[in-house]
Amino acid sequence: MVSSGVEGIFEFQHRQFVRKEQNDFGWDWGPAFVPAGIWQPAYLLALGEGDVYVRNTLVDVYREGQIPLLQPAQNRPWVINASIDLVGRLPSDASMTFTLTANGGKSPITGGSFSNIANEGSRITGNTTIPVKLVDLWWPHNLGEPKLYSLQIIIVSKNATLASVSKRVGFRTIVLNQEPIRNEQRAKGIAPGANWHFEINGNEFYAKGSNFIPPDTFWTRVTPERIRRLFDMVARGNQNMLRIWSSGAYLPDFAYDIADGECNGGFPKNLAETYRNGDSSVV
Repeated sequence: MVSSGVEGIFEFQHRQFVRKEQNDFGWDWGPAFVPAGIWQPAYLLALGEGDVYVRNTLVDVYREGQIPLLQPAQNRPWVINASIDLVGRLPSDASMTFTLTANGGKSPITGGSFSNIANEGSRITGNTTIPVKLVDLWWPHNLGEPKLYSLQIIIVSKNATLASVSKRVGFRTIVLNQEPIRNEQRAKGIAPGANWHFEINGNEFYAKGSNFIPPDTFWTRVTPERIRRLFDMVARGNQNMLRIWSSGAYLPDFAYDIADGECNGGFPKNLAETYRNGDSSVV
């Protein structure tokens, strides 16, 4: 039981005990409609003996030796760490191979096998390193080219392919620098204390952005065209950062596909038909 005055009631008491998108219960910018029902696709999956189905994939890209909250060395190789969750059971000898191709390219620039394989049957993880000179950096809007690459990961066993995943990745580091003000900074007139700025690829930049709340109270009305219109306004406003508000639902995958397409001056091929009638003037 929660005593009165402890929680913000909005329209519903004790909403924190319901596993649901919190702004559905009302916020300072939205009504309390509390929509209910299935609004994402549902699937029935049938697997044969020995079959596996990829449920989720996480790919993390960082500098070798990088430590959270500290500035990484920009001359170190890149590390690609991948984790794949599956429905079904992998054989004990399963491993992972990969190819890395420039976005829009036809021939891989590198490939090979993942190291440090950990196979739990329903999850497999591994990593590999990419030499610095093989890839170009990704940069935010108006700060440089947002270079992207296509990463294909293949799960193999006894030279047979069990499953494959394709991901679009970029190579960049971003750090919120909170280190103490250095002597050379003080010599420039900066007051003593702590830094509070972002650094992309080792370079300090001025973050200009918005707080991105859920685009609609009812997610079934959130279409690719609507997300594109919002991102269009962001780009035209010379913004280079969006904070995805944490009390909403996860953004649909097409939102990130649109962001990738806008950054590169065009849309991914699988989205071209969807947006061919839209405004394509964003730079």
